[in-house]
Amino acid sequence: MSRDAISRREFLRLAALGTAAAALAACAPKAEPKPPAGATQAPSGPAEPAPSDRIVLQQWYHEYGEAGCQEAVYRIADEYNEMQGKVKVEVTWTPGDYAAKLNAALAAGTGPDVYERQLYIDMVRNKYCVELDELFTPEIKADFDEKDLTLLTLNGHIYAVRMIIDTGLVYYRK
Repeated sequence: MSRDAISRREFLRLAALGTAAAALAACAPKAEPKPPAGATQAPSGPAEPAPSDRIVLQQWYHEYGEAGCQEAVYRIADEYNEMQGKVKVEVTWTPGDYAAKLNAALAAGTGPDVYERQLYIDMVRNKYCVELDELFTPEIKADFDEKDLTLLTLNGHIYAVRMIIDTGLVYYRK
């Protein structure tokens, strides 16, 4: 897909990412979090210094096995950073035991602003995620399956953006 012609779904995905990133940034600590040992950060983007009012978001991904995934993640972040000047997304590719590293960083208060994880009530109780209700306007909600939104909702508030729909099946063979 060329940069000049993106699908409606791709546009909405990028718009949701940017909007979610901005909302999460408002709740992020002022100090820039430090990645855990073993994490590799994405290139910092343009050589020119970012304006002091530019929001920097740390986004973590776990290591995927599919060829080209890591490169695509960095490319999309770079394209988003170039499209606008208010938010800069810095990607950290996290090989190894992602869940353990993420849990430790969140508990220590040095976790990323945007991360992959299933939603658990303890994450809400410990304030590891924030309400995203204002991002889910009726128009945006119309693009999501009602059952998916239910999975992202606790106590009447939406806390996550569905990233992938997977079969999640387990097969048994006697």
